[in-house]
Amino acid sequence: MRSYHLGLNLLCIILVLSACNQDESIVQQSTPNFLTKKVIIISIDGPRLTESWTSATEENIPNQRNMATQGVFFDNFYNEGTTKTMSGHSAITTGRYETIANDGSELPFHHSIFQQFLSTTLLPPEKSWIIGSKAKLAALGDTKDLDWRGSFSPRIDTEDRADAETILIALQVLKEYSPILSLIHFKEPDTYGHANNWEKYKASIRATDEYVQEIWDYIQSDPFYRDQTALFITNDHGRHLDGIGTGFVGHGDKCEGCRHISLLALGPDFDKNKIVSDTYGQIDIAPTIAKLLGMEWEGEGEPITELVK
Repeated sequence: MRSYHLGLNLLCIILVLSACNQDESIVQQSTPNFLTKKVIIISIDGPRLTESWTSATEENIPNQRNMATQGVFFDNFYNEGTTKTMSGHSAITTGRYETIANDGSELPFHHSIFQQFLSTTLLPPEKSWIIGSKAKLAALGDTKDLDWRGSFSPRIDTEDRADAETILIALQVLKEYSPILSLIHFKEPDTYGHANNWEKYKASIRATDEYVQEIWDYIQSDPFYRDQTALFITNDHGRHLDGIGTGFVGHGDKCEGCRHISLLALGPDFDKNKIVSDTYGQIDIAPTIAKLLGMEWEGEGEPITELVK
């Protein structure tokens, strides 16, 4: 009788191990074979293309222009929703266009790619960060959706402060916590645009271009990030073109200047020195990240074909 039970137990163990091996095989087959293991989004608040990528000299973004030779630039990238700070960032992080209060008092209607990441991986919150120069961006860390409300929120460090301070905090967070998914926001092109300060507006675009280079240099110097990190550099919105409304001072409608923004993507799985003219939008960033990191995702956008072949 004892030998019978031993044999039965052995058979059960074999069946369990076999089932585990099958499950592991299924997981391996369903996980994309991407080199990308970490993702950083840089959001530059409110520059117009006419002072950045479509400028005749591109004098305000020399670093990004050089970085473009190492990545993919999308010259028909749009915000097709509400062209304001909170709604634009919500589109980037939730993969859906929705209009939310622009003062940070209203949470997005849907959960974010950060919550999806922490839910999928069960990693601690410090493995995902939102860092920014506007305090109201803290609202991006949660959602109105009761199935997700208060759950799997990333770490937040958003304050009304100078971009020069934000870059130092961002680099310190990367060094100290080694987050896997992060958003870093710089505000000053928008701030000086609204202040009708043309020279400081242009200078702030040049400054953010330097900050972008600092982050990219850090990625290349850190073994945790080097050759494993996708970097998305984009905007929440543009600004009115000259002759429309208040010109560069304002934004918020459906004009070309407000809607037409930029996306530069660099990473180990992306082509180099490539320009994509097909039209994409902010809501395509979250599903692209989900695809790269092997997560399920539902939203309005689609993974960007040129980045996740």
